[in-house]
Amino acid sequence: MRPLRVSASLRPAPNLGPGQGTSKPVERVSLPTRLMPDIQRPERRLAISAFLCLFGILTAHTLTETARDALFLAHLPAARLPWVYLGIAASSALMVRATGNRPRGGKKPVTLPVVLLFAAGIDVGFFALTSFRTNLVFYALYLWSGIFGSWAVLTFWYLLARVIDVGRAKRIYPFVGAGAIAGAIFGAAFARGVAYFAPAQLLLVVAAGVLVITALGPTLVFARLVARAKVDADADEEEPAATSVMADVGEALRTRHVQKILAGALLSNLAATLIDFLFKSYAASHHAPEELGAYFATTAFVFNVAALLVQLFLAGSLLRLLGPPRALQVMPVLFVLIAFAGGSPGIAVWIWLPLLYKGVDSALRPSLLRTATELLELPLSDSVRRGAKVLIDLFGQRVGQALASVCILGITALGLQAHAVRISIVVVSVVWVVLNARVKAGYLDLFRTNLRDGLLGSSQRSALDLDALETLLTALNSPNEAEVVASLDLLRDVGKLQLVPDVILFHPSTEVVLKAMPWMVEMRHEAIKPILARLVISGAPQVRAAALRQTIELVHDCDPLRTYLDDPDVEVRTTALVGLVAHGDTPPEEAQRALDRAISRGDTAGRVALVDAMAWHPSTRFVPILRQLASDDDARVRAGVAHAIAKLHEPELIGILVGLLAKADVRDDVHQAMGELGDDACRQLSVYMGDARWPFAVRRQLPAAIAASGSALAAPVLVDRLAVEEDMMMRTRILRALRTLMSTADPHDQPPALDQGILEQLLVRYLDGSHTMRDIAAQLDAGAREDSRRATAAHDLLRSFIGERMYTVQENVFLVLGLLDPREDYALLLRGLRGNSPALRANSQELLENVLTKHRERVLQLLQDPPPPRVVDYPGTLRKILEAPSSTARAIAAYHVGELGLSGLRPEVMNLKLPTGDSMTDLVGQVRRSLRAAT
Repeated sequence: MRPLRVSASLRPAPNLGPGQGTSKPVERVSLPTRLMPDIQRPERRLAISAFLCLFGILTAHTLTETARDALFLAHLPAARLPWVYLGIAASSALMVRATGNRPRGGKKPVTLPVVLLFAAGIDVGFFALTSFRTNLVFYALYLWSGIFGSWAVLTFWYLLARVIDVGRAKRIYPFVGAGAIAGAIFGAAFARGVAYFAPAQLLLVVAAGVLVITALGPTLVFARLVARAKVDADADEEEPAATSVMADVGEALRTRHVQKILAGALLSNLAATLIDFLFKSYAASHHAPEELGAYFATTAFVFNVAALLVQLFLAGSLLRLLGPPRALQVMPVLFVLIAFAGGSPGIAVWIWLPLLYKGVDSALRPSLLRTATELLELPLSDSVRRGAKVLIDLFGQRVGQALASVCILGITALGLQAHAVRISIVVVSVVWVVLNARVKAGYLDLFRTNLRDGLLGSSQRSALDLDALETLLTALNSPNEAEVVASLDLLRDVGKLQLVPDVILFHPSTEVVLKAMPWMVEMRHEAIKPILARLVISGAPQVRAAALRQTIELVHDCDPLRTYLDDPDVEVRTTALVGLVAHGDTPPEEAQRALDRAISRGDTAGRVALVDAMAWHPSTRFVPILRQLASDDDARVRAGVAHAIAKLHEPELIGILVGLLAKADVRDDVHQAMGELGDDACRQLSVYMGDARWPFAVRRQLPAAIAASGSALAAPVLVDRLAVEEDMMMRTRILRALRTLMSTADPHDQPPALDQGILEQLLVRYLDGSHTMRDIAAQLDAGAREDSRRATAAHDLLRSFIGERMYTVQENVFLVLGLLDPREDYALLLRGLRGNSPALRANSQELLENVLTKHRERVLQLLQDPPPPRVVDYPGTLRKILEAPSSTARAIAAYHVGELGLSGLRPEVMNLKLPTGDSMTDLVGQVRRSLRAAT
């Protein structure tokens, strides 16, 4: 931020009202931008190549399926369909098993074009074989088309997911998914045209031609872009160890989130197979064999047009409104509703149920359901995602088909009618709804884990094994005191201090000995007395004083202290004196004189030893000395005063601690003291927080101090203060203190009760204020673009100030959200949204969109850049700022008004009021004089 400098530039300038600037020309929107408005320019090449790749695959697959269905049902009864469903499931499992030992590292994107060329050859081979008209060929064709469709699409989506995050996926997936539906439409329309003048088997040759063109064209470009993006993403990462497909499948199968999606996919495909059987049975019974090709092509065309319309106009809105987990519920709910409509009296829908079921399934499965499932898989790691792809897109589909086949065979064997199949669809749909309801929690937990690992690191301190303990114990002998201290801390954290030997007290580092001594005394008691006796006699002065204090605590005898009143080390002399005074072995007047002499003749080390000893031997006799030493120049002395006051536990001394809060170097010590004083500190600090006589530098530290008290009163006190506090910085500090309270609360205890009404009102206030600030920021930016003379130093300073306020409001909104919903870590979410990693930002955005309930759109709007205004009203914007609560913003705006010579705002500037003693008063005075001179 550039400083504001008052200079001769305050001369009146021409009035630059909204109608006097040059208008910004209207930008022309390119065709790609119109077709892909949400996709950013660097992403378009990948999106277009993916669209065309999927378009070609689905065009060929639709042609092959149309030929397959027509040929199969023309020569075989529909009752044979369950057997081919079972065959597809078994063949898919064998294919995965056959490729399961191939290393993951060997999987290259360029294999997709090779797979398509291989598939084209297979289609040509089947065209030649169909002339023999044997049932075995039709069974094999049905199996091949099912396996190829699943495997090609699975490979495509896996490759795309490797180089994309959830944020980019939400922009790209709807467009790419539309390619699949468009391909299915084109394939169905082409098949419908061919069916008029050629046999169905000719569609196999056309499908082969489409696959060749797709493989050598868009698929090759797509594969190269994916390979390049993956190399760029992995440039700074260690190459993962090569694992087999089956190893990835096993890892995915152990993941709870994958298990839930897999269960839903299994039920989804079970329902789809039942619907497919119902539909094809209906077609075979109502149409002649020679009409089946045209019928299947026509229905496929209509259904896929519906799917495209859903993808273009409905899927994106539903995903944004419901989120991927809830979007899974749309299909099964519709299936249940269709069943109830068909069974209602007076509604003759049951005749058309096969078409309705098939239409809903065909319209929503490749659009909404596919996109939602792909988004649900994105938070998974690369290896787990690959295994999940095989499980969900292959096993889930084929096992679902197999279960449906068994169900159909059972219904047929029992001689039941198609009505039993419809009932089965309803039952499966209801179970599907219930299972889908469990997906959201696991989906959001994955984003939380990814966000936490990305920001905080995934390493967690766990129980130490034998080798780790040996390493730590060896480190205790290190001459590096930092290494020894760190080892002691870690051993304490894991409860292994009993392994530390007594000889640690003879370490050459004073810091190490002072740290270890209290712990060793607490654990060893009597056994440590001989070592303390040696340390009192010989050692560093600080160590001798500490050993003397510990000895007195253990023996409860003050007589040995008199021996050290004339000790050459001031630390030892002071420790002995304080011990005698505290235990009443010295008359009060004599004690006071002795303490005064210790202060007057003692150096800094003596004063530090004095307050340290007072903390060990708390007594009201030391109150005058503590008041005197609270203003000492040395931070160690002031820190000792804080600890001594905490041990005294006298509420009237809390004012001394509050005064120390202004000193950053002892603030942690003061907070520790507040924690020991507890409720007394909280009550007194709540009074001080509303007392304007305290300097603001002290008042702004009070919320954190109240939180540090650990009192049960802290949360209500802080929330009540939020309701009346007008200063934005104080509100921010109160919210931060409340967040600290909530985050440090014991998870087994009842969380602090907060007034939800006050927090809700504050959230609405911040969101309203953010909307106003966004408008002001947009007006300032647009005004500077409209006329470059407005882009002055004051404009930049004002824009920077507004930006900082928006940044603070954003933080406060997330703080309030975290208090309203303590189960979610909104602070971590905000860090992710503000981070430099696109993947973390995308994770955070997706998690936020799913956890927010109230004010969702307004919070999300807060994270976006302000949109450009339709009409620029620069003077009106400055008038709003002149009426704003912030005195700083009002003063800068007034200066900017004088800088531009906006005489129309003269009354607002003349009537502008600033707080008494505000540093901007002189600046505003110059502006007023300038405006008077202009008139």
